[in-house]
Amino acid sequence: MKLSELPIYWDLLRLPLPVVIKRIRQRLGGGKHPDTSYKVPSNLKWLAEISDVLEGKLNQKKWNILFDHYTNDELNLLGSGWTSLKNATQPKGFLGQTFGNFPRPEITENTIDWNRDQRTGFQYSINGNSKEELSKAFTINGVDVKFCWEFARMHHLPQLAVAYKHFPQRRKEVLTTFEKHLATFNKQCQLGKGVHWTSPMEVAVRLTNILVGFHVLKNELAHIEELVVEMAYAHFAYISTHLEHKDGFGTNHYLSNLMGLVVAGYFLENDEVNERSGWAWSEMEKELQKQFFSDGFNFEYSTYYHRLSTEIALVALKYAKKQGFEVSKETLKTIGQALTSMETLMKQNHELPKFGDIDSGRILDLDPEGEFLDGDFMPRAESCKFVLDLKRTGSVYHHFYRDVIKLLEHTTISSLLVKSAANRTKRSLSHSHEWKINFPEIDTDSIVHYYWPEAGLVVYKSHEFYLAVNLMANSKGHRYRGHLHNDKGSFELQVAGQDYVVDPGVISYTSSVEERNRYRKTAAHPIPFTGVEQNRHLHGFLGSFHSRLDVEARPTKISDHSLECKIFYRGVKVFRGFEIKHDHLLVLDRCNKAFTLNKNNEIPLTAGYGKLI
Repeated sequence: MKLSELPIYWDLLRLPLPVVIKRIRQRLGGGKHPDTSYKVPSNLKWLAEISDVLEGKLNQKKWNILFDHYTNDELNLLGSGWTSLKNATQPKGFLGQTFGNFPRPEITENTIDWNRDQRTGFQYSINGNSKEELSKAFTINGVDVKFCWEFARMHHLPQLAVAYKHFPQRRKEVLTTFEKHLATFNKQCQLGKGVHWTSPMEVAVRLTNILVGFHVLKNELAHIEELVVEMAYAHFAYISTHLEHKDGFGTNHYLSNLMGLVVAGYFLENDEVNERSGWAWSEMEKELQKQFFSDGFNFEYSTYYHRLSTEIALVALKYAKKQGFEVSKETLKTIGQALTSMETLMKQNHELPKFGDIDSGRILDLDPEGEFLDGDFMPRAESCKFVLDLKRTGSVYHHFYRDVIKLLEHTTISSLLVKSAANRTKRSLSHSHEWKINFPEIDTDSIVHYYWPEAGLVVYKSHEFYLAVNLMANSKGHRYRGHLHNDKGSFELQVAGQDYVVDPGVISYTSSVEERNRYRKTAAHPIPFTGVEQNRHLHGFLGSFHSRLDVEARPTKISDHSLECKIFYRGVKVFRGFEIKHDHLLVLDRCNKAFTLNKNNEIPLTAGYGKLI
């Protein structure tokens, strides 16, 4: 251990005294350990009533292409492209890495292989020891477990349920595919075994998609109801005994655990499940107040984790309401503000700025947005259009969430629109640089600006102009800061639908520690770089999901067409100014140290998790 790393270890290890005592007691054997027996509740029953049918106006061309892929056992991986799940398929490789034997000898050639990373071909053991399988993802260079987990979230199952109603001529294909995917997964991924029973969050998302999808097709798939019910209760048992509470320091993972239990309580008729569901909703209400600031934004220093946590809360709200649970005004305000924040922060192309980590995660992707390319349809995992569709009568999302939309109608945020922040006097700094970004002439009078004072976000936008500035450095954010990037003062600029400056995003979490950190570091973002990192983290894997918060960032002046802000860290003082003109953006940087200005071409940009532009 280097002496310079001591503050990082201290930040990583320091905990409130009650938590320290609890963990010491657990280490010494005196603490209460969670039940890990995965005991499936008795008296397994499925809710008889079918009240939800996934309706809405659909793009026939798009959905026919989607079902062509699904029935051919192909799924889209986090916006990075269609990938076959079949055992014999040769992998394309990722970051120069390829693994495995094809086909895997344990299963037949055309069978889906749920335990293979279809990007690299890396093969996890079928029904192997879960702990050992997960360790492979973190110790073998080139392996990213998210590539395997994403397919098993089963986002396509509710979409197949949508297809059943809207495509009568394809109903046999839909039912066959639905049954095949569930049956093969259940055979290869038995309860508590293998890589798919290592993350309670993944189990909860998968359970939600299985329950929502099968509920619609229950009558048509009555012959597999026993299988689905057993799978659902097994998922419930695992989540219930593996909550990611983290001694009160939970994140979106804990929210997803609670969501899974709430959803299970609606679909499964069992006293134990129903009681646990009620507890999970009351816990969800408490947790939302921890994980969202009062200005409506999530506390994980990431725009796309805001999207994920907001969707988790929205799904939980729907099924809490269906069970008649009480919903507090504070909860409705939090969820309503979170949705409004997402809509306000959204660009014309329905994407958010890529501030902080972005892994394209979703919960219920009921109507994928994307583009038609060479006769195919490519979903865009980074789209947030579903927020707009909640308000669009006739959309799948409006129909699905219709029972909670009314609850949220009066929770929009008017306080986001501000005219100024506190003025501060800038010291004379010895180094400066002016960056002029030209674009076609715009109407500056139509630009409106928004400011999230706790989250640390500023946005200027109109129908043709978009500028978002990242100052997310609130010390009240999540203490481990696992999704924080060294990107304070960075910005994204889009004019007339064209991107001029964008954040590089994330290529992978665990395939390569070097690549992970390459996309997190200060030099990866369009900000001044003095050679000093904004925030320190440990080298190696231990630092991949933790960072100190060394940086202080906040606006010093906000006006209709300009912004001034300060970014201070580790002896570096930067004052950055933005001036919006009718045909250019002027960025003026002043610093107390010599710096280079990153202009967004230092590393390859991503177009979805694991895919380069």
